[in-house]
Amino acid sequence: MPALPDLLGLYQTIFALVVMTLFGRLLLAGRQGIALQLLAGWAALCLLLTLWGISSSASLRFPAAAFVLLSSAAFFLPQTRSWVRWREDLGEVGRLLLLMAPLLWMMADILPSQVDVFNLMLPNAAYLYDHAAFPTQSGPPAYSDLPVAPYNTEIVPFLGTLAGGGFAANGLSLFTLLLHLAPALLYARIVGGGRPGWLALAFGYAMATLLNPGFVPRVSFSGMGEGPLSITLLFAGWLAAEVMEGLAAGVRWPAALWPLMLVLVAMANIKQQAVGVFVAAVVAMTLVAASDPRIGWRAALRNFGLAALPAIGLFLVWRGYVLVYFPQGELKALPLSAWDFTILPKIVLSMVTVLIYKGYFLASLIAVLGLWIKRKGLGLSVLTRRILAMTGVTFLVFNGYLIAVYIGLFREEHSYFRYTAELSMLIDLGIVLAVRDLVTQRSSVWSARLAGAARALIPLLLLVPLGTGLLLRFDRDMPQPLLRQMAARLAAEVKEGDRIAIMLPGDNDSVAIALGSLLRFGGKVHPHLDLRFSRTAGPADLEAAAEEGYALAFVSCTDVSVIDSPPHSAVLLVRVDQQWTLLKSWPYEPPPPRSRWGWTESLSHQPFCLP
Repeated sequence: MPALPDLLGLYQTIFALVVMTLFGRLLLAGRQGIALQLLAGWAALCLLLTLWGISSSASLRFPAAAFVLLSSAAFFLPQTRSWVRWREDLGEVGRLLLLMAPLLWMMADILPSQVDVFNLMLPNAAYLYDHAAFPTQSGPPAYSDLPVAPYNTEIVPFLGTLAGGGFAANGLSLFTLLLHLAPALLYARIVGGGRPGWLALAFGYAMATLLNPGFVPRVSFSGMGEGPLSITLLFAGWLAAEVMEGLAAGVRWPAALWPLMLVLVAMANIKQQAVGVFVAAVVAMTLVAASDPRIGWRAALRNFGLAALPAIGLFLVWRGYVLVYFPQGELKALPLSAWDFTILPKIVLSMVTVLIYKGYFLASLIAVLGLWIKRKGLGLSVLTRRILAMTGVTFLVFNGYLIAVYIGLFREEHSYFRYTAELSMLIDLGIVLAVRDLVTQRSSVWSARLAGAARALIPLLLLVPLGTGLLLRFDRDMPQPLLRQMAARLAAEVKEGDRIAIMLPGDNDSVAIALGSLLRFGGKVHPHLDLRFSRTAGPADLEAAAEEGYALAFVSCTDVSVIDSPPHSAVLLVRVDQQWTLLKSWPYEPPPPRSRWGWTESLSHQPFCLP
C-alpha cells in the first residue's frame, strides 16, 4: 500500500483535473461529455497561464487561482448545473474509475524514472512551482536541458500545487496516467452510444491502454509528452470529422468547431515536436474536407484555418518569448545549407526497421492504410472513411516532418517509435469504426460474439494490472531503487547552498542527470545545490574538487582507488584540514538476479557497484 505522503501527487493531480473539467464544462455549456470538457479546460488553462507568463512579471499563481475560482461557476450557471446531466456524467466516469481501480492502485505512488523526465520535464515543472514564472536567460538557473520547451503539460501539476502540500515530483506521471480516462470515455461512447454501459467502458479502457498499438507504460505513463499528444490527436480527428459532417449538411460554422479549437490549443505546445503533429493533423483535416464536393476548398480552409488559429497564435507568441528571453534554451535545427541529404536512405531504412520490429503497431498501421485505400468497396460509413483518410494523410505528413527533423537536427533516426506512437490512438479510432461498420453489415451473431469478447475484458482489465506490476512499475526497475536510495541518503546529509563533488565511476551521464534532478526536485529538495559531477573517483578527482573549493565529496562506488573506506559502498567525504575524511558510508546489499524484466539499461550500472 502506498504511504499517505506518497499520495500527494495523486491528490494534486485529481484536484487539477477536476478544476480543468469544471472550467471546460463552462466553455462547452455542459455538453460534449466530461472527456472533452477536461481537454477544453486544459486548453484554456494553458492559454491563460502562457499569455500571462510571457506578458507579465506577476506570479502565475494569480491567474491560476482565478482559474480555480471561475471553474466553480459550473455549479451555479443554468446551462451547467443540471443535476440530471451531472448524475449521468459522473456515473459514466465512476464506472470507468472502478474498472481502472487496480491500475490506479498500482500506479498511485509512481516516481520519476526516465532520463527525459529527469533532464527536462521535472526541472521545468519544478521551476514553475519555485518561481511561478517561465525561465529567462537572466533569471534563476533552471537546471534543465531545454528550459523553454513548451509548458502545456508542466502547467497541470503547477495548478495542482494550489491544493497545498508543496511540489510533487510525480505530478507529470500521474497527469499522463489519468488523462487516459479521456480516450477511454470517447471509445466507449463510440461503441456504446450516448451513455455507455460497463461493456463499452471496458472496451474503451482497453483501447486506450492494453489494445493501443503504441502503448508502452514507461512512455505513456512516465510524464513525457507522447501520451497527451496521442490523446489530443485522437480528439482532434474525431471533432474534425464532426465538423465535416456539419459542413456537408450546409452548416456554415458547425458546433464542433469550438471544441476543436480548444483541443488544438492543448496539442500545439505539449512539446517542441508537437508542432509536427499539429501541422500534420491540420493539413489532413483540411485536405480530407476539401476533397468532399459537398464541402470544397473554400469551406475547408475557412473552418479548419479558423480552428487552427488560436493554437498558431499560442505557438507564435511562445516562440517570440523564447527568442527574446531565452534563445539558448531549446533545441535548434542546423541551417539548411548544413543539411546532409546523403544520410536520407540510412534514416529511412532505420525507420522501416523500427516499424518491422514493432509488429503490432505495424499491423495496425497497415490495416488502417489498407482500409483507406480499399474504402469504397467495403461499405464503410462516411465518418469511417474520413477518419481513415485523416489518419493516412497525418501519417504521411508527419513522417515527412520527422525525416526533416532527423536530417536537420539529430542527423540520424531518433526515437522513431515513440514519435509515431503519437498517432496510435487515431489509428485505433479508424480500426474501431471500420470494425463497427463491418459488423453491422453482418448477422447479429457477430455482434453477440463481440459482446462476449467485451465481457471477457472486464475481469482481464481488473487482473492484468495486478499481475503485470513488474512491467507497469518501470520506476522500480533496477538500478532505479538504488538511485532513489542514493538521492535520499545524500539529501539528508546536505543543506541548501552546499557545494558537493559527486563522483560516479563508470557513468555515461545518465546517473548524473537523474541524481542531480532528484537532489534538487524530488523528496527533500535542495534546488540550489552546487553539484560537480565526474565519471571517475580517484585521488586526482578529489584533489581537483578541493582546488575548486568543494568541501564535500560523494563517491557512489568505492570499488575504485579512493581514501581508506569500506569496500563495495557509497561514501560521503568531508574536507578537513586539507584532508578528505570519511563522514558517512552506505554499503550495497547483493542485487537481485539479473533478468530480462525488472532491470533497465537507461541508467548506468557501474556507479552502483553493479557489473
